[in-house]
Amino acid sequence: MAHMSNTISLPPERGASAAAGSQESPKGGEIVRYLRAEVAATEDRARQARLLGEIGDLLERAGDEPGAARDYLAAFNADPMFREPLEALVRLMERRRSLKNLGRVIDALVRASVTPEEKTRALIMRAAFLEDVAGDLKGAKDALREATELAATDVESVAAWLALELVAAKSGDPAARRRALNERAHRPSDPTWQALLLIDLAKMLAEASDIAGALAVLDEARGKKAGATYLAAVAAERLARGESGESLLGSAEDAKTRAEAYAAALDAQAELIVTGMNEAARADALGVPHAVRTVPHLVDACLRAGEVRRHLGDLPGAAASLDRALAWTEVDEAPALSDTGVGPRTKVQVPAGGMLSSLLLSARMRVAEQQGDMELASKLSLKLLAQEKDGSVKASLAMRLAERAVGTRDRRGALEALSKAVANDPVCLPARALQLDLLADSGDPAAFASQLEAFADCLPSDEARARAFVLAAYVWGVQADDATASKAALAEARMLGTADDVIWRVGRMIALVRGDTQWSDDVTRRLMVGGGAPARDRDRKSDAAPNDAELAHLWLGAVRNRLVRGDEEGLRKAIAELTDTGEGAWLAHMLQAFLPAAKTETNEAADPAAARDAQRAALEKLTDLEHKPKLSRGLALLSAWRAHDAGDSSAARVRLRGLAGKDPSDPLVATYLAELEREDGSPALAASALTACAMATDDDDLAAAMHIEAGLSRWRAGEKEAALDSFERAAQKAPLAARAVLAWAARGTAGESLERRRRAIRFAKPVDEDAAILELEHFATEVFAGDTEEAQKALTRLEDTSEGDLALAAALARLAWQDSAATRERVEIALARIAPAGPIANQLAAAEQLRRVRGVDPEAATEAAQRWFDTGGGLAAAFEWLTAAIAGRAPARESEARRAMARSMRGEQREAMLASAAVLDALQGHADETPLLGGNSVATRLANLEIALPGSDPRRRARALQSLGDALGDEAGADAMSLSGWSLLAMGDAAGAYAAFESATASRADDIAAWEGLRAAAEALGDRAAHAHAEVGLGMRIGSNTRAGELLENAGRIWLGLGDEAAAESAFDAAFERDASRAFAFDKVFRAVRARKDSDKLLALISRRVEISEDPNELGKLFWEQARVLREKGDIDGAFKALESVTMFEPEHVGALALTGEIFIRRGMYEEAAESLAKLATVQEAPPKNRVTAGIAAVDLYENKLDRFDLALGVLIKLHASGLSTLPVRERLARAAARTGSWNEATAILHELMHERETAQGRVAAARLAMAIHRDRLGNPQGAAPAVIKLLEEAPGDGEAIDLLLRIEVEPQTRRALFARVKEALVGVLRENPVDAATIRRLARIARGAGDTEIEHAALSTSQLVIGTDGNDEAILQSFVQRKARVPQMAIDAGLRAAMVAPGDAGPMADFFQVMAPTLAEALGPSLTALGLSKRDKVDPRGGMTLRNEIAAWAGAFGIDSFDLYVGGRDPLGVYGIPGDIPSLVIGSGITSPLPPPLRARVASELYAMARGSTIVRSRDATSVAAIFVAGCRLADLPIEAPPFAVLPEIEKSIGKVIARRTKKMLPELCRAALQSGQDARTWYLRAHLTLARCALIASADVSFVVCDAIGEPPERVRAVLKSEDYAVELLRFAFSPTYLQVRRALGLEGLS
Repeated sequence: MAHMSNTISLPPERGASAAAGSQESPKGGEIVRYLRAEVAATEDRARQARLLGEIGDLLERAGDEPGAARDYLAAFNADPMFREPLEALVRLMERRRSLKNLGRVIDALVRASVTPEEKTRALIMRAAFLEDVAGDLKGAKDALREATELAATDVESVAAWLALELVAAKSGDPAARRRALNERAHRPSDPTWQALLLIDLAKMLAEASDIAGALAVLDEARGKKAGATYLAAVAAERLARGESGESLLGSAEDAKTRAEAYAAALDAQAELIVTGMNEAARADALGVPHAVRTVPHLVDACLRAGEVRRHLGDLPGAAASLDRALAWTEVDEAPALSDTGVGPRTKVQVPAGGMLSSLLLSARMRVAEQQGDMELASKLSLKLLAQEKDGSVKASLAMRLAERAVGTRDRRGALEALSKAVANDPVCLPARALQLDLLADSGDPAAFASQLEAFADCLPSDEARARAFVLAAYVWGVQADDATASKAALAEARMLGTADDVIWRVGRMIALVRGDTQWSDDVTRRLMVGGGAPARDRDRKSDAAPNDAELAHLWLGAVRNRLVRGDEEGLRKAIAELTDTGEGAWLAHMLQAFLPAAKTETNEAADPAAARDAQRAALEKLTDLEHKPKLSRGLALLSAWRAHDAGDSSAARVRLRGLAGKDPSDPLVATYLAELEREDGSPALAASALTACAMATDDDDLAAAMHIEAGLSRWRAGEKEAALDSFERAAQKAPLAARAVLAWAARGTAGESLERRRRAIRFAKPVDEDAAILELEHFATEVFAGDTEEAQKALTRLEDTSEGDLALAAALARLAWQDSAATRERVEIALARIAPAGPIANQLAAAEQLRRVRGVDPEAATEAAQRWFDTGGGLAAAFEWLTAAIAGRAPARESEARRAMARSMRGEQREAMLASAAVLDALQGHADETPLLGGNSVATRLANLEIALPGSDPRRRARALQSLGDALGDEAGADAMSLSGWSLLAMGDAAGAYAAFESATASRADDIAAWEGLRAAAEALGDRAAHAHAEVGLGMRIGSNTRAGELLENAGRIWLGLGDEAAAESAFDAAFERDASRAFAFDKVFRAVRARKDSDKLLALISRRVEISEDPNELGKLFWEQARVLREKGDIDGAFKALESVTMFEPEHVGALALTGEIFIRRGMYEEAAESLAKLATVQEAPPKNRVTAGIAAVDLYENKLDRFDLALGVLIKLHASGLSTLPVRERLARAAARTGSWNEATAILHELMHERETAQGRVAAARLAMAIHRDRLGNPQGAAPAVIKLLEEAPGDGEAIDLLLRIEVEPQTRRALFARVKEALVGVLRENPVDAATIRRLARIARGAGDTEIEHAALSTSQLVIGTDGNDEAILQSFVQRKARVPQMAIDAGLRAAMVAPGDAGPMADFFQVMAPTLAEALGPSLTALGLSKRDKVDPRGGMTLRNEIAAWAGAFGIDSFDLYVGGRDPLGVYGIPGDIPSLVIGSGITSPLPPPLRARVASELYAMARGSTIVRSRDATSVAAIFVAGCRLADLPIEAPPFAVLPEIEKSIGKVIARRTKKMLPELCRAALQSGQDARTWYLRAHLTLARCALIASADVSFVVCDAIGEPPERVRAVLKSEDYAVELLRFAFSPTYLQVRRALGLEGLS
């Protein structure tokens, strides 16, 4: 053989030929023989190999595996690169466990592999062989590593990585296993599967201590947002926390990283839980378990995340975590979740005040405080304060509120909070202290004092309490102005042991501050006598008796008090007593000298004159006694003042003269004496006193002042010479101070002569600060006197020394004084000073300057005239300027002068003058530098044209040309406008150029150059619309058709791009009109004409285009359009002729075939029409929609006109096979297949329809029909699996589908999902109709299949009542009873207890009976005595009785903290509840533990009745219950209309005897609420019975017993009337409600042991 090295031989197997011969079918044998003949006939090795491979495949299918193996091997030997036979050979060897040559075959397969996919599969086979057969794990890993390195498809690559992972696991190579798992997780696949793989990878990384890597992988798994998202979050939490639960905040290096990951995982769980409570479907997709979709789970996750983030310092993150939970815990009610675990779409809350709420609020408050958000912290504190029960904790919260209020300066809020703190914890010292601090500054001293006294009660010692009362006394007396309260507080302090002298001193201080003389005298007197304590209290006095100094101070206080009261006698005595004290003698004389005369009750004052004399005498005595000279002199001066004040001026002067004689330098005495002398009319004596003081003092300034004052006195006395002498003396002491008064005096004596004036001026010059004014006065005086020389000197000095206005005055004087022999420099200086003085002064100076140089110096005259003009000289100055410039032959200055003159002109004169200036500049060669002129006069426009020469700046040239207008005529104006456009275009002003050209074309429409310029400007401007407009204008006017067509087509393209389809069509139409070869223009105009259905023009366009077109494709399209238009116009023959032309160019033209079919139909040629349409349906190039439409039309013709259903089915099958099967097509195909009996085709199409139909009803019908065909027509129930699955997805309660589902095989995951949907649907049906026997049966079977023992138990228990059960069901029920818990494991909260209540058994009526329950038990029974029991029958809780423990578990589950159990009574199986402060339960002696379901039901319902106060309904009928309510209303004195119940008098009497006062006090409110609610007591009676039955059902899970017990009939009787018993039906609904299972789960009664 040619490939000897690659050949493989197998030993012959015994009986192979016989087997082959026996298993080959006759038809198969013929094919094999035919193929073998082909092998023998061909020499092509590759063809032989493929034929042998086909033979091997046929033999393998026929069961001849040995023969197939030989042919496969022969095929490989024929062509070693043909690998399919090798794969088949490997498959056969593995199946037959023929392992001897398997390795060689696999090696050959590896060598024969060409593509990466083939080699990957081969290497996987090699690895499997090495692992399984050879036991070479290393070789297997090497092979798999090689396979993974190939660039195979994901499917093959994933298989290689999976195999590598398995081998690595077996060989103990975790690194390789992790790598393989990582690769698998990152290959394209189902996101949930990828996430699960990533979770496994994270676990492996964690085992390798790569925590960071594991956390990153889990984050990636969460990011998949698939069915394992929640698992990934939980895994991340556990990994970050550590399996052993070690602290996340320890000292390990990765502690922070793990803590952050832990918090992030918890946040992710919280977010998923919220999703579960809001969006059940989304949560299911994310894999959120139903059991965690509760608020407690959310709160737990958020609390833990918030705490971790807080410790990490991430306060915003902690706040966000806690806020997420708080958003679900805002109100007081918590509706229960459904048993499916699907959370409500609205918020689910937890009870306010509960543990969860308190924990959340506390944690959030801590975070807010750390964030500095005091406002939020305060709000949270208020919520906690409202919920908290412990006083000290409430005080602490109130203190927090107070501190925050203080921080925000909310004094009122702080005090309110502190009041709450003190009210809840009176001994909270911080609260007391802060409250006192705030009250001290609150402006309410009474409240402050009251709190001080209240605070005293909380202090531990008498000494501390006494200090508090002393402080309260001060506040009462000084701040609150309440002397009585102050004295009372001091009395309390004295009683608590405070020393008397302290009490009296404090009291005296308070009295003095208050101004309470009576109180002050009283306490002062007590202090003077040594404390004033009674003899019995001498031991309480302090040793600190008043000393002399304090005694003098006390007598001084007494003097003050008596003076205030007007007690003259007492005042004198007090002063006398004060004089006798050693420390108070001097003070007593002082008081006698200075105290005012005392007032009495009968007169204002006792002899005022005598009193003043006495005071003067005392003052004299005091002066004599005083040893201090200064003080003695002061008292003497005061004595003089008092004499003066008393009107004895003479005595005052005598006393002052004596003082002045002793010390003449005293200015106060001197001035006082001088004043008295002047008052007495002796100014000379006054001046003498002042002069003496001035002469005696060493202070020059004081002496000068005294001399000046003396001089003024003498001046007033008329002694002017003496006054001047005094002024001269003053000038000697203080020259600067005296010069002014001396100058004044000199001027006053100067007279009016010229000499005196000159002398006065000379005398004033040293004194006057502004010498310039004196110089001006001197100049005027000398000019008046005619002394030119002196005047000239004075003016020169004035010019040299003056500034400002005086300098201006000097300059004016220089110009105005005609006799002035001033130099030119002095005049120039004068002019320079005058010019800045203002506009007029400036003009004056300029004109004067011009006058001086005119006719002398032309250049200077020009400059002077220009300055005059610049200063506002106007037209006259400009004219002088122009005259001087012309005279000086200065063209530039002349031009400036002309422009200056123009500024003084208006209108055309101004423009003409400016034009002359511009032309003058141009003549001087400055045309380019001369700016263009403004204005519209002819002179201006022509001048602009002169200065904007050709070749100059295009902007100037364009402006000059544009402004020319009609100055030279209209034609010249149009030429100028066009020329300006080119200038503007040359300088880049496209917009200006466009405007110019547009104006030119408007003036002269046939100007081709202007249109070309317009086009160029628009193109440069980028204005596409303008460009199109210009090209249209140009194209319509040029002679070349080709160029015109190009321009017009281009314009059309532009209009089309701008969205102006009308303008575009017009341009295209014109382009096609000028040049029919313009294909683009034709196409656009053709489409537009066709769109508006202008048939005639369309035919004309087609005819013209056909004449010049040579393209077969275009001709075919043109003829097709022609045919279509003719068909629309009704010209069928013309259309058919055109269609013949179409098919000549394009035989499979879609439109032609369709239109031909239509024409055939119109002519009644149905067979031809059907053939044409059927052909169109097979044209591959035709649009799918057209093919489908044509096919359906052909099917209609075959079915409705030709009765050829087989041909119709053939067309539909072809459409379906071509992938063009739409929903209508498949509907028709299904009907056609059914008509022809093609059930396989029908079911295949129905399988598609059941997914595609728009309505659920349609999809259900398709699925049900497919299911029925499989089951009934094909006899293949298993084939109906897809239909069953779809039917149950759409209608999960369909009975037939459910029954078939239980018979067929379905993929396990799909089966579980279907069972869950069906179970939910069936439960929903039973909630509406719980007596549907078939549904109950199905639910039991589905629940059993789904492994839901809870629902199965409920369904079987209900079936036992509704249908009756067989032995198998009984055994299952009994198993449930034995394996489920009999005793509650957990207590249920108030929310679940409320959920157990039947509708109508709540509200005011239930509240009434709950309050009245103990009273009713005592009044109406049952009681222990009535039941035949006594205290001896009570079971001791400490006895450990098993039965009591079991009952106690039920009591605790229903919230009963304590109860008494009695065993005995007349009924050995009786169960009775007796309400009371401590409720009692009585059970018969025949009841033992464990409680069977019936007794468990009775015990639980009785306990629940005691908890709700509804035990009365078990011992009384509805009429008695109604009578009880009426009796309650009467006892509450509330009017009520009620029937005359026979039992009412007895009930009312019995209740009235035993009702407690507290209960009776509550009756009015309870009865009023019940009456207002409209509840009926008898209706409530029935609902309360139903509530107890619900409780019994929850406890026993025995539907049959509970219903029969409630109705009081055996099961057979109940079953017969069940549907008509609303009570029973409602109870059965409860058995399938979410509440039933939720309560049982909460009690721990579900779950099998």
